[in-house]
Amino acid sequence: MSDTINRPLPFQFIVEGAIGQQQMTVQNGREAIVLNPFYEKNDSIEVVWPVFESGFVFQSSDSLMSGYWYDRSRGDNYRIPFEARYGVQYRFKQTDRPSERLAGTWRTHFGKKAPNALGLFKEQGGLLSGSFATETGDYRFLEGVIQGNQFKLSTIDGAHAFLFEGTINGDSLWGTFYSGDHYSEHFYALRGDEFELKKADELTYLKEGYSTVDFAFPDLNGDTIRLSDDRFNNKAMVIQLFGSWCPNCMDESIYLTELYEKESARGLEIVGLGFERHKEFDKASNAIIKMRQDLLIPYTLLVAGPANKKAAAEKLPMLNHVLSFPTAIVLNRKHEVIGIHTGFYGPGTGNYYEEFNEEFEEWIALALRE
Repeated sequence: MSDTINRPLPFQFIVEGAIGQQQMTVQNGREAIVLNPFYEKNDSIEVVWPVFESGFVFQSSDSLMSGYWYDRSRGDNYRIPFEARYGVQYRFKQTDRPSERLAGTWRTHFGKKAPNALGLFKEQGGLLSGSFATETGDYRFLEGVIQGNQFKLSTIDGAHAFLFEGTINGDSLWGTFYSGDHYSEHFYALRGDEFELKKADELTYLKEGYSTVDFAFPDLNGDTIRLSDDRFNNKAMVIQLFGSWCPNCMDESIYLTELYEKESARGLEIVGLGFERHKEFDKASNAIIKMRQDLLIPYTLLVAGPANKKAAAEKLPMLNHVLSFPTAIVLNRKHEVIGIHTGFYGPGTGNYYEEFNEEFEEWIALALRE
């Protein structure tokens, strides 16, 4: 990933289709992400990631691709070298049989002394899958292997390139987490089910004296949209704080799209407030438009400000803080807040995702009452 983070981050993909109609499918555990089409770019080929401002540029022969992965949301020069070899059937080569087990739940400490995450893993024949859940979201679909008492996990989802390496010693483990070529952090964990994350509906709340949120932000064409607009009268609302650069926001947007299609006829409106890495309105708007088009989002999306939690809190001063992108605020038909959910537990977190579904559907049923 770089000279300082001297680690390869492996992942697997399939390329199929006739020339001019090819697509790449990246596989992370149970997740399959389709990238298409392939573009000719000078003497190279470019394939663009859905939703995010990232992709691969490479040259190709019958058995080798060589180039780089880029992420323009992090800057025009954010690139990591990329090489792919045809026909390799494994992500991590298993050189030793597992001598320790990782399956189960792990109380995890990233960097800090206090536990701040849960490792949730399944194991089959030394092959690993699962994720780390935190109070602000999850690390999405991780896939890896155990070799002796060593484990490795990786994922690349278009916005993040994550690698975890560590050592298992009975009911404890320790290791290092790498993110792209710009960040690394040590972690350790203890096996056990007794630790629980703070409840996602208690982390963000209204300050005393407020019963609702309010907003006035430009839509993707630059026209100002307000909560007080007639179109929202007597409508139950979900106000989503998101960023087009955020994978957990992508997962939540997929969920909210399904919810909108199911409940909009009964009076549910959803408005997404986009907090973007681009300072210029046109660039921020274009990033959100790409997300909307790739995910087929049918609800209203606005450009709210920079991708900064402090700035987001200043735009929404009725909240105690903005702790996470995404954050979802549910309003009833009188536009009174009935619940605020910080973060999003995606499908990679298993039971946490199912519990979120149940809780959020209860909020929506309450919000839609006449």
